[in-house]
Amino acid sequence: MGILFGVFGVIMMVPVVMFITMCMANIVLVDSLIAALTCGGLAGSIMHLHPAICILIGFAAFCLVTYLSLQDKGFKVLAAAATISWAYIAGFLVNDLTGGDRIWTYFTFLITAGIVWMLHMNVRIMIGSR
Repeated sequence: MGILFGVFGVIMMVPVVMFITMCMANIVLVDSLIAALTCGGLAGSIMHLHPAICILIGFAAFCLVTYLSLQDKGFKVLAAAATISWAYIAGFLVNDLTGGDRIWTYFTFLITAGIVWMLHMNVRIMIGSR
């Protein structure tokens, strides 16, 4: 039974490890994809638009976020927004999993914010901008 749980755990961890690796290598791409999925999904669920129009809205959001990420001021704003968003999501999950323990929640928020901010700044260095 332990082997079954071990195999199941490895199979479940592969997508998580792939996502984390992709985030570390291409944080701008990940931010753009998340923006595209969010905008397209919200357009479909809130405004009840046709799926083809939702895909176009998602594509426009992807292009806009990618373009702004290559600009100096746009990158700083998007990096700050993405950092706060990812840190909030991580803090929310830990808060839910620990039954509302604020120390773990704030700790996770700060650690996640630091890691995501450093990922963004490393991408900025690799791109060659300040």
